[in-house]
Amino acid sequence: MTAPFRDFACAEKVNATGGGTSSGKFSRKREKLTYRQFFAARWGEFVRSNFDSPEHAAHVFGVDGSTARKWFADDHAPSGFVVGMAYDQYPDQAAQFLRSTK
Repeated sequence: MTAPFRDFACAEKVNATGGGTSSGKFSRKREKLTYRQFFAARWGEFVRSNFDSPEHAAHVFGVDGSTARKWFADDHAPSGFVVGMAYDQYPDQAAQFLRSTK
């Protein structure tokens, strides 16, 4: 289930009040980038709270250490298979950190 962007505090709506210069593809791109940033931060909270180090998370999810370090720094969101693994292996924790309550 994908929540609409308006449910996320950091997802700004371009042209919501008639402002901005683009009503087409650039506005949608900005919304998607904003959601990616939001999710990267949520994922970062999840991994920092549930793993001892980036290396620990890298080992569990089978990714490079540099990828996991980006997760810990909120600089990168995971691919779909990693999110699936998180919900499969850590269902309560994933639900707590990855579902928006806003």
